[in-house]
Amino acid sequence: MVRAVLIRHGETEHNKDNAITGQLDVRLNKFGVEQAKKATGRLENWSFEAAYSSDLERTYETVRIIAERHDLHPEAFEEFREIAFGEFDGRPKDDWREIVRDHDGDRHNLKAEKGESLAEVGERFVGKLDEIEENHNQDDQMLLEDTVSR
Repeated sequence: MVRAVLIRHGETEHNKDNAITGQLDVRLNKFGVEQAKKATGRLENWSFEAAYSSDLERTYETVRIIAERHDLHPEAFEEFREIAFGEFDGRPKDDWREIVRDHDGDRHNLKAEKGESLAEVGERFVGKLDEIEENHNQDDQMLLEDTVSR
């Protein structure tokens, strides 16, 4: 079985301001770049055969910084993007938390207008991961920016 090492992207100004970033394409801030460099040191003894990321700048840059140490160039895929919060992208996180808190139904399938549910994110993420895994040997290790564990 292929082993995937999941990492979270470094800090952005949206993270710092407690705003929903979702699929907005924002860059790492200075601290976020430092976090990625620190992760590089923690992963220097790992041997990766490949590196993957979403196509969003903050995730690609995080993986690129780490992958560079392993002489790898990350491949970026839209399927690895974070959840689309639709009309809530860019708004304070508490706005969405209030919707979730007041929702009586299945939260796994809850989604904002023009957004997507956790179930939909899981389907696209796992679908792409399965596709990539088919192209790797059983003992391969890959570096992957994690969009779904938060």
